[in-house]
Amino acid sequence: MDSDDQDTPQWDGPSKSALKRDAKAVEDLVWQLLELGDADLPKLEVGEEVRAELLLLRAIDARGGQRRQIRHLAGVLRKREDDVQWLRDFLAGNAAEQYAANARQHELEAWRERLVTAHDAAATYAEICQRWPLLDHKRLRNLQKSVLANGDKKAYREIFRLLRSAADDAAG
Repeated sequence: MDSDDQDTPQWDGPSKSALKRDAKAVEDLVWQLLELGDADLPKLEVGEEVRAELLLLRAIDARGGQRRQIRHLAGVLRKREDDVQWLRDFLAGNAAEQYAANARQHELEAWRERLVTAHDAAATYAEICQRWPLLDHKRLRNLQKSVLANGDKKAYREIFRLLRSAADDAAG
């Protein structure tokens, strides 16, 4: 038995299951790339072959064709570990940016809700004026009154735009 153990070559590479998991992870990465917006595509720093395959994938409408192209592009990417890592980092950063933008929007929506709630309106108006001193306070007050008195939807949306503009000015 000992001689049989010595004759059998030892495999030191990844298991077949690990290779399948890695291939599936790259395929999932390609699905995420497919869902990217048009504005994000020029930001991708990948080789011309990968870019061409991705553009071809985005042009395919048929679901079966998309799946085949995704598997093909995943195969191309598996040969380019640097591109795969860069794309993972890009998508992680993109997700973080999206999360931050969503959090900012939710915060501004919360300010707006507090501003147009009758029991909290005056205190919230004072906080907003203190937080964003460059904001057009007179316009904000008029919009607030319109929403409180009439339930004006247009003024309600305009309050958000005004708050977003003030937040952008303060951040930039």
